[in-house]
Amino acid sequence: MDNKLPENIKQKCQQYGQNEKYIQDQIDHLNGNGYQCLDIIGLGGFGVVLRAFSKKLQQDVAIKCLKFQEKKDFEQLKKECKTIQKFKETKYLLKSFDTLEVVTKELSLIFMVTQICQGIKILKKLIVIIIRQIINKNGFNQ
Repeated sequence: MDNKLPENIKQKCQQYGQNEKYIQDQIDHLNGNGYQCLDIIGLGGFGVVLRAFSKKLQQDVAIKCLKFQEKKDFEQLKKECKTIQKFKETKYLLKSFDTLEVVTKELSLIFMVTQICQGIKILKKLIVIIIRQIINKNGFNQ
């Protein structure tokens, strides 16, 4: 594996306060699974989001690197990722392509590979998902 972070990723590590070795380890796992990591495009509550090129799909993808300490949270997310992959592509949901798992003594990671979606499109998709959850939770869908 190439153990040298590209300069743009080093800069983003500094910008987002991320440990370079930790990010390098994630990138190494992804590179070994058919992805070429290109950039860090965001930071969320559970981890970073990378832009990568999928050799299998021959297109850029977003990879959400989700880190968990609790086994139950890890298992729940695995279940949710598998459920999301069953959905057909719609204009309201991000297409989920793949889910990778890395489990070591120190941590549990799930890499969720989705289509890349920019700005307002993400907001619209999230609003639709929230509305659907409210409708389903309150039984208005019957």
